[in-house]
Amino acid sequence: MHAARNAFAAATFAMLLGILLFAPAILGAEEKGLEDIVNESPLTTDRDRALLNGGCEEDPYAALQREGFIGGGKVVPRRAGNTLTDGIDPALACRLLQFFRAAKACNPKITSAFRSKSDQARACIGVCGNPNGCSRGCAAPGRSCHQQGLAVDIESRCAEKMSAEARRFNLISRIPGYPNPNHYQCIEHGRSAGVSSCTGPCMGGLAITPGPDDFQPSGPPSSGLARAVRDFLNPQQEQMCSLPGGGQVPCSSIANPGAQQPLSQSQQPQLQQPPDLGTQNTVPYAPGTCPPQFYCANSTYYYRASTCVDQVREKCSAGCSSTSNTCASTTMSPLSAIDQIGLIAEPTSTPVGVVSDLLFELAISGDDVATLQDTTAPSGALSTDGSYGAPPSVSQQTFVSGDLRYSQAEQYQPQRLTTLQRTLATMRDTLLRVLAYLRPFGRPTIESEYDEWVE
Repeated sequence: MHAARNAFAAATFAMLLGILLFAPAILGAEEKGLEDIVNESPLTTDRDRALLNGGCEEDPYAALQREGFIGGGKVVPRRAGNTLTDGIDPALACRLLQFFRAAKACNPKITSAFRSKSDQARACIGVCGNPNGCSRGCAAPGRSCHQQGLAVDIESRCAEKMSAEARRFNLISRIPGYPNPNHYQCIEHGRSAGVSSCTGPCMGGLAITPGPDDFQPSGPPSSGLARAVRDFLNPQQEQMCSLPGGGQVPCSSIANPGAQQPLSQSQQPQLQQPPDLGTQNTVPYAPGTCPPQFYCANSTYYYRASTCVDQVREKCSAGCSSTSNTCASTTMSPLSAIDQIGLIAEPTSTPVGVVSDLLFELAISGDDVATLQDTTAPSGALSTDGSYGAPPSVSQQTFVSGDLRYSQAEQYQPQRLTTLQRTLATMRDTLLRVLAYLRPFGRPTIESEYDEWVE
């Protein structure tokens, strides 16, 4: 009986001791949850391998490398215990693999993937020169989705077409605020390209932990103007040197025996004299010998570079201008509106052909003369009162056809104008008189001297 009581007491003590030892582990497991325990355990189960592949049936990182889809950047992460570091999310890698296989004709390649803060600072220096970020095109170190392994930059032969098809593969490009067609993220992180959007891993993937980085933020680079202002406001104190006599002078004013002495005038290299303008020089001189300029010479428009080489730009058909160093203009000055109306109202004839100054002599001999005699006897005679009587009209003319027979009644008939023609003639005369008033310093002449055909 006594032995049984001792055994029961020992069992009770062992149970209480077990509760005290294992209770914290049980309570901690309930607080963390099953997902946290799986993530902290060695990645060996089928579910863990599925997370490592990001939803693909194969290793997406190995496939991206094998098929030539990686052109640069930190794509493949490193295993550090139970975490992944310095690479891209497995789910993002899986989606990119499927996307690149579908767009293989575009030859896509990843050029930038995971970035440390130092990598981001160098990228911003290349964009705007500021390692602390740019106003557009480069987020500050630590503020980009690249630092979370949730963004990549690619290159391809058809960027716009791939950007339009990205959503079919749960990817997004041309993100609001950053419309770059070559920047890709998981579609669930499509609100922006900054860390405010990339708050967790892609669905079906694993979080990327950035590795150690020695990035130190620095001030923005100062321009030459800013440095000049600082030097002016805070001049550097020049070092003073003591002389044997006790005085002090700036050390820069003391000659250094070991320093190189300046060359004499005869030893200094002589600059070449530039060639004269208009010679069309083809021999290059030292850069900066000639001032770059355009000039016109010998009916040719040249450009002279800083090396004094002349390049023909244009042949001047009208020669060089006398007022400027360019080709002469071949266009006439435009006519005024009054002159244009005058040309329409009074068109001038333009002679056609070229007048020759060669003399043309026509020699006629006696053999070239033909005599035409009238068979009718002349009946005209002086009258007794001294008046002359005209001979009667000829009934038949020599070398005149019948339809051109002389007719006294049909000769010199005045042209009859229609009502429309008379109206137009009146309007023309009125317009010419109005133009005479409108012409500067012009007034019509008096009626007795006015000629309606000449103005």
